[in-house]
Amino acid sequence: MESSGQSVKESVQQAGQTAEYQKTQKDVARLTSILNNTSDLVAVCLPDGFLTYLNAAGRGMMGLGAEEDVRTFNIKDAHHAGALKVLLEEGFPAAIRQGIWEGESAIVNHDGRERPVSQVIIAHLSPDGALEYVSTIMRDISDRKRVEAALRESEEKYRTIIEQMEDGYFEVDLAGNFIYANDAECRIFGYSRDEIIGMNNRQYQTKAGAKKTFEHFSRLYRTGEPIKILDIEFIRKDGIKRFNEVTASVIRDAEGKTIGFRGFSRDVTERRQAEEEKQKLARRLHHLEQMESLGQLAGGVAHALNNILGILSGYSELLLAEIPEGGKAGQYANKMIQSIERGSMIIQDLLTLARRGGAAADDVVNLNPMVSGFLATPAFQKMKADYSRVNFRTECGPCLPDIKGSWVALEKMLMNLVFNAAEAISGEGEVIIRTAHRRLETTIIGHDEIREGDYAVLTVSDTGTGIADENKKKIFEPFYTLKAMGKNGTGLGLSIVWGTVKDHNGYIDVSSRVGEGTTFTVYFPVLLS
Repeated sequence: MESSGQSVKESVQQAGQTAEYQKTQKDVARLTSILNNTSDLVAVCLPDGFLTYLNAAGRGMMGLGAEEDVRTFNIKDAHHAGALKVLLEEGFPAAIRQGIWEGESAIVNHDGRERPVSQVIIAHLSPDGALEYVSTIMRDISDRKRVEAALRESEEKYRTIIEQMEDGYFEVDLAGNFIYANDAECRIFGYSRDEIIGMNNRQYQTKAGAKKTFEHFSRLYRTGEPIKILDIEFIRKDGIKRFNEVTASVIRDAEGKTIGFRGFSRDVTERRQAEEEKQKLARRLHHLEQMESLGQLAGGVAHALNNILGILSGYSELLLAEIPEGGKAGQYANKMIQSIERGSMIIQDLLTLARRGGAAADDVVNLNPMVSGFLATPAFQKMKADYSRVNFRTECGPCLPDIKGSWVALEKMLMNLVFNAAEAISGEGEVIIRTAHRRLETTIIGHDEIREGDYAVLTVSDTGTGIADENKKKIFEPFYTLKAMGKNGTGLGLSIVWGTVKDHNGYIDVSSRVGEGTTFTVYFPVLLS
């Protein structure tokens, strides 16, 4: 009976062990199926490097058949020297220390071709810390590497194009700091690559330019709409102000978040200067055409009026001869003759305007004697008497070179300038006539564009009311005057001045401050000896 009980107990235990074994076998079969159906290589090896297990994907990667015994296969057979060195010197030691290592490696299949893989190595240790075996998972990243290589090639190609461009290319962060600039961008600003990286736009832009940049790039950040054209004034490293034309768009990260801006820039300073020069030439041409048309009109009107005034003058003188002296009728006749004389002077101004181009003669003239001669004329003496509260003085420079021109026309020009200066002073004041020899090394951009060269310079300055900026461009136009027509002027004086200057191949500039006074400066090319 006791023997029978023992037998039953053993049978139960054996049945339990069989069931557990069968369950284990099922688990192993299930795990093996999972491992064989994964696309990643899964392998187990002993400390000496020989494999004990390799799944189906691994066999496929390494070119091993399904029935081929992997236990004769060592990891050294699966790696070239470089990849093996990474595993032996980095991967396995790190896995033993930390339990796991992750990195990139490469395996070699049966025909010697190398495949890049991402790899995980897990070290399995015994209770006493000794290495029992190693398991690893590898994923073929050949496609990813090809994509990365293609991206690198594409990036390198476009980077080469960008570096060889004539236009500047830039990338900045959200704060406006350079994170990349091509060679052209560096040349535009005058900085080296090392100097410009990290530089903020406020460091090379004017205050107005920085404000304009902030407004446009803020809108770009909010809307994402690219900046098509933005003109910005900037300051080069050498301190010279230039103009930049910029286009820009946003830089986004993988999640679509804006992380900066990129764009192209072009130095358009020369183009702007050319456009401004073109506009100046157009304005000058318009002015010349206007002066020519008005001159022709003035000439026709002057001749017609001159004939009428000639008749009036003749009959007035005959009438005066018939009237007894001392009577009111004689006074009236004298006033008629004086008015006719004033009208005749206006006609002479019109004729002078009409004769543009004929004012300059081939005489040799020195401005210093011309100024002295003008001061001795009855016209100037009368002017001094009429403007007794104005102090007239001269500052004539020594050794003034001669010019070629017409003494009469130049004296008439000076008279108009001095008369205008005196007229601008309402009470006490001063009019100064100066002459000087000046050599210009560079072009002066003023009312005229005055080219470099040697000049005899005539300057007339006053301490009068000054000329408002909006009126400066009009002062040389015929008949333009702020004075009452016929009372203190006809509006022809400065037109005659301008015409005389141009007939002598000269230039004229004007500077003025309202309430402080005005200075007219005339440049005449000197006569070469």
